[in-house]
Amino acid sequence: MQHSFKFIHIVAIVIVIMIVVSLGLFVMKQTQGFVNNVDLSANQIGEFNSIWSGYEKLQKGSTLKGLFQKLEQNAKENGNNPQMLIDVAYNTTQGSEFNIIRSTVKRPNSVAFKEAINNIDVKHAYTVEFVYNEKTGIITGIIIKNGRNDKVNFVPDER
Repeated sequence: MQHSFKFIHIVAIVIVIMIVVSLGLFVMKQTQGFVNNVDLSANQIGEFNSIWSGYEKLQKGSTLKGLFQKLEQNAKENGNNPQMLIDVAYNTTQGSEFNIIRSTVKRPNSVAFKEAINNIDVKHAYTVEFVYNEKTGIITGIIIKNGRNDKVNFVPDER
């Protein structure tokens, strides 16, 4: 009888340990999804914005071709982090309608980025402006104007 009591005691301890480990794994799996959705820190936002801030103001078309390549690469790399995706509005001739490229979460719009690269005139200077998320301060959109006085009603996707 004493041996059976020890055996039952050991089995109970093993069952409790299995329950605790299972609960721990469950909690860890649940928090992993939460951690992926946590807002970026102020340092991360500053670092991210600094990547793009050098393109602000007047830029040559040749420089903007590089910007579009960088934006496409950013969309590919940050597909799982929608806060770091940037939408773009641009026009290629003064007074023309703006083209809008949305950086999608599932797959970047590579065709639109390549089309923009082909449409940019390397000899022309364009005005580059940023759109910031009001809550976080992160860049969510870039406006590229052929003429300084061109107006666009552009609201990037806020994620």
